[in-house]
Amino acid sequence: MKFVLNFPDAVYALGTVFFRQGEIDNALQQFEKVLRSNRAHADAYFSRGAIRALHEQFDDAIDDYDRALALYDNQLTAITQSINQYEERGLMRKADAERRRKERVEGIVARALQLRAKAEEDRVKP
Repeated sequence: MKFVLNFPDAVYALGTVFFRQGEIDNALQQFEKVLRSNRAHADAYFSRGAIRALHEQFDDAIDDYDRALALYDNQLTAITQSINQYEERGLMRKADAERRRKERVEGIVARALQLRAKAEEDRVKP
């Protein structure tokens, strides 16, 4: 398998570095740059949602989490189809790799659902 880092992924990685260093505004700029070039980047929506929740922009955060969740759902469907196709062809190593990928995405989905629920709670607090 060949690994190719494309522009949105490189910018997203930079945004995560900024986020981990506490440079939230710089991180937000990077995630928004990703979304200007790739409106289907689920991780960028997820991360921007987290920052918007930190800034108490709960409606916007919820919108971002919803977009991310829809995109993750599409990814999970595609991964499941890949697993089935690999199994049908007897390519068990590839099927196992896709299963691990699916588990990672499912973990992200679980976290996005938690953060979305928290944003919902915080939105209605006086």
